[in-house]
Amino acid sequence: CTLLSQVSRDNYAYAVNKLQVFVKDRWGYLRDRAKHGVVALARHFIEKEGRKGSESLCHVLLRLVKGGDMGARNVWMACSMLDLLRSHTDWVTSRSSLMQAALYTFLRVLVDAQVAREGGDAGHSALKKHADEFCAKILESHLKECVPMGRDLIRLLKTVTEAPQVRAVWEAATGDGPGQQPLVQEILATQTPPWLLQSRLSPEAETHLHFMMTQVRMGNQRRYQTWFVQKHLATPTSKSLLPDLVRYVCGVYHPPNQVLSSNVLPRWAVLGWLLQLAHGTKWEAPANLAAVYDWLWFKRKGSV
Repeated sequence: CTLLSQVSRDNYAYAVNKLQVFVKDRWGYLRDRAKHGVVALARHFIEKEGRKGSESLCHVLLRLVKGGDMGARNVWMACSMLDLLRSHTDWVTSRSSLMQAALYTFLRVLVDAQVAREGGDAGHSALKKHADEFCAKILESHLKECVPMGRDLIRLLKTVTEAPQVRAVWEAATGDGPGQQPLVQEILATQTPPWLLQSRLSPEAETHLHFMMTQVRMGNQRRYQTWFVQKHLATPTSKSLLPDLVRYVCGVYHPPNQVLSSNVLPRWAVLGWLLQLAHGTKWEAPANLAAVYDWLWFKRKGSV
């Protein structure tokens, strides 16, 4: 960091931009020591005056906190990003999109932590405690700024059942007091922005899913689906990613006319495959809800 500060003449803009691209494309190939260095470098960029590009870098790093993965490396990444953002809370809350992405990410982490506990893994108590505190603080102090997150915020909060501080804040904010029910209705009437739904898929998982919907022909998809399951859905905990995948297919990817008129694997086939994977698991109901969620509040001027 010292050497970089001596040679930088653009307030780290070039370094941050290149680091974003590198991390997004090559994170899976890095050794643990290099990953520690990337997080330390992100902290350095945030703490320096100007911080140009630091917000975008944090968005990329948050996407690397994978949903459905409670392995040691992913837990370390979640803890590292949580510690980084908690130590710069004022900076985070002054950037609404980063605050929303952080809240959405760590609510998902809370879901995965409770799934891991149900599976017999009683660890991760520190991560759960700090994530609960972080999310509760944002909801308590910046709930109005979270309204643009849209209806998926409520869908996710309904899934979080073992975060006492989050539950207490949310129940207090959505009780029967004056002005509280209209706030809930406003959130439900707001469509979640695609970038927020996209943020819960790692760049690698998104690339693989996008490939199936743009390059694989109908009838040839089975081996690609098998490969995707082996890569991203191989453990019981990873099944919690299924609702996120369904929301991505429904709310993020919209095929162009060229794809619609071809024999490329259509979205409905991908959606049916994901719902079939969820069948018979505890994620069947959440995945089904994720598939029809936007229809429940559909307006003529909207899209599904």
